[in-house]
Amino acid sequence: MIHHGRSLNRQLLLRIVIALGVTWVALALIGYQQTMHKYDELSDRQMSRTIRLLGEMRTEELDELAVEASSGGMEWRLWNAQDQLVASSPHAPTVKFSDTNNRTVIENHHAWRVHIRDLKENNRWLQLYLPLGEHQDASRELADTLFMPLFVMLPLLGCWIWLIVRKSLRPLEAMSLEIAQRDPNSLAPFPEAKLPAEVAPLMDTLTHLLKRQALMYERECRFTADAAHELRTPLASTQLLLELATDAKTAETRDLALSQAKLAVTRASRLINQLLMLAKLDSLTTTDVAAVNINELVRLELVDRAMDAIHKHIELSLDAPDYPVSVQGNGALIEILFGNLIDNAIKYTPHNGYIQISIQVGAGFVCVRILDSGIGVPAADLPKLGDRFFRTEEEATTGSGLGLSIVRRILSLHGGNVTFQNNQPSGFVVTVNFPVSIAAPLEK
Repeated sequence: MIHHGRSLNRQLLLRIVIALGVTWVALALIGYQQTMHKYDELSDRQMSRTIRLLGEMRTEELDELAVEASSGGMEWRLWNAQDQLVASSPHAPTVKFSDTNNRTVIENHHAWRVHIRDLKENNRWLQLYLPLGEHQDASRELADTLFMPLFVMLPLLGCWIWLIVRKSLRPLEAMSLEIAQRDPNSLAPFPEAKLPAEVAPLMDTLTHLLKRQALMYERECRFTADAAHELRTPLASTQLLLELATDAKTAETRDLALSQAKLAVTRASRLINQLLMLAKLDSLTTTDVAAVNINELVRLELVDRAMDAIHKHIELSLDAPDYPVSVQGNGALIEILFGNLIDNAIKYTPHNGYIQISIQVGAGFVCVRILDSGIGVPAADLPKLGDRFFRTEEEATTGSGLGLSIVRRILSLHGGNVTFQNNQPSGFVVTVNFPVSIAAPLEK
């Protein structure tokens, strides 16, 4: 069951707004600090210019200036060489410094920034005071003037982001709506549409998935129809033979009909077993693997079928390395694979024929070659071998057409392949290859 998570629209909007807000606040704080710093620098330069102008005035001019007003909100005091106060603005603080410029002092709960100038040519020195309260108020007012509009614009920017996110996610909403309204039984691909680059791969993946599902459904329908057709023949034959046995006038006729019915049941049972095996193999994508000794496995399969070969006077031979040849695979499936191939070789090899099996180890691969002295297969039928329910004319009445399909499916699970070809001047050759990735010839 799929649990619905949080809205992608809300997540995108929330994350973008948070990221933008944090960045905005950080930039505003940095800008505010830089503005305050620049304002302090401007104030210091202004104090330097002011104290230079005051230092160039005569004492009489300073007295007149002290009576009129302070200089631009600043206060000042003038001392002579004997540290006697010569002149002062009305509200200048009484604190005196003679060694440090641009320092902050506090007097009567008021903060002042102090600037000192030594007037050596006049044997006096001047001290200028800037009230920091007014200075800070002015700098804050400047910063507010600069940055307040930015904070006012932030909600408006959030609305724009919301509209952009909504519009950008509309293709996803449209695709979701189309999928929701789609007929559950429809496997037709989605119609082509102009989609964003980020959404197009998802739609392509869904389209490919539907195509694979349609192909699998078609294959299953064909498989079911073929299986029903193949099973109908032995079942109908069995029913007919049982009716003949029931209506038989003599024991000989009844025994013959029952014998033929038994063969039909055996054929149907074999077909059902192969259908079940193929269905099981089709459901697998991987299989359990372990080291499988190919030499020993093929030898045991030959021993198990030796009596069938003896009945037809068929000579069996195995040419294999004198050391174990191991591949990583599923032993039970590989046993079925070679069992089917050896059964086919014995079945289609005439009396007094031969079957030669060779095992060769290459540069990281194992090749098993099965050669028989049979009549071979028509050249036109070679590409069809391994197709489900395909049978040549020679096996039309006896085979199920599934044995080689099982062989191919087992090899595909192991990453291997099989080839079929006629031998010259006569006979048939099946070549099974296990790939480099799983082949492991062992030394003596």
